[in-house]
Amino acid sequence: MEEVIRFNLQTMLQIQNEPKRILADAWGITQQAANVKLMKGHFSIIDVVKAANHFHVQPEVLMDDTLMQQRNETLQRMGISTPRYFVLSDFLGLESGPRGTRTHNPRLKRTLL
Repeated sequence: MEEVIRFNLQTMLQIQNEPKRILADAWGITQQAANVKLMKGHFSIIDVVKAANHFHVQPEVLMDDTLMQQRNETLQRMGISTPRYFVLSDFLGLESGPRGTRTHNPRLKRTLL
C-alpha cells in the first residue's frame, strides 16, 4: 500500500507541477523529512489525510492502485521494465504539469515521440 500511496503522491505533485516542499508544509515537517518519507514510503493515516486535504481529494484516491497498474501494464507492453525519468503527465495525456519527455531510455523516448 505504501508504494501505491508514494506513487500517487508523486503523480499528484507532477500533475500539479508542485515541489515536494508543499507536502512538507501540509505534513508540518521539514522538507528533508518529507523527502525521506516519500523515498521510503512510510506514511501514517494522518499523513495520507493531510496530503489528500492538500490536493482536495478523498484519502481513498491516494490509496487507489488503478493508475499505477495502468502505467505498469502500458510500460510492460512497451517492453520497459523500470523507466528512470518518466513524466506521468505525458503518459496520461494531461494538459497540465511539466512538459517534455525526460527519460534516459531511448526506446521509451522513441515510443512516446
